[in-house]
This record gives sequence, C-alpha cells and structure tokens, in this order.
Amino acid sequence: MTAADPGTRRAGEGAVFGLRANCLAALVMLVVESCLGAAVSVAVRLPAGGSGGGLPAQLLALFTRGPIPLSLHAALGALLLASGTAALVRAIGLRQLRLVACASVGILAIGAAAAFGARSLGAPSDAASLAMTSSGALAMLAYALLLFQLPAGRRKPIRVS
Repeated sequence: MTAADPGTRRAGEGAVFGLRANCLAALVMLVVESCLGAAVSVAVRLPAGGSGGGLPAQLLALFTRGPIPLSLHAALGALLLASGTAALVRAIGLRQLRLVACASVGILAIGAAAAFGARSLGAPSDAASLAMTSSGALAMLAYALLLFQLPAGRRKPIRVS
C-alpha cells in the first residue's frame, strides 16, 4: 500500500487508535469494577484485617483465600492500574497536554481507588467505600473526556442498500 492509498494510516493515527482502544477498555473495566464493588459491598463479608505481613501479604491472602467476588474486584483493579498506566504513556507519546492531563487524572483516580480499597481490607468503613466509588467515577469521567478529545479517525462511510 502506498501513502496515497486511503486504507493506510497516517503516522499518528496508530497512536490515536491505540489510545482510543485503551481508554475504551479502561471505561468498560471501570463499569464492571463498579458493579463488582456494589456486589462486594452488599453480599460479601470482608475478611478480618490485621493478619500481619502488611499489604502484600493481605493481597496474596485475598487472591488465594478471599471471597471470589472480592478477589475478582482486586484483580480487575490491578488490570485497571496497568491500563491507566498504558493510557498515560500513549498520551505522553502524542505530546498533547490536554490528553496527558486527562490520562493523568484517570490513573491518579484509579490509584486513589486502589488505596482506599486496600485501606478497606484492614478496617472497612463507609467513608473509604464512598471515596473508592467517587475515585472510580472520576476515572470514568477522565477517560470519557479523553475519548471525546481524541481526533476522529478516518472511516469508510456506511452504505445503506
């Protein structure tokens, strides 16, 4: 294919497409994470804190012996941290301050939600739960705004027969 071929992408379009896919994946994971969090808060008894060994030991115990919905919630949270980091790296690569700002808010909000969630493992509280939910909502907003700011890709028009 040549550069004049409409089927090829310009240099920056691949990076924009990658960031768009990354943001959509993060948004979907955040919605699922929110639903899992609601299920955990309603139907799961949190394990007793203070098992010793600090946060890494508590997380390992959670993944190996914790209730399944809570383990899924924590695992998806870890994937969200990776997705948010990837989105920030891609936004930095595009060198547009508004994209970097949105991606930064998104990863910071995911990190805050993870911190409040880890805090809830030791001593569950309504305040930590509310802070975790609010942080997740802020991350959703950041990725939705980031998607809105990305330039539209070239698409073939849909033909109606």
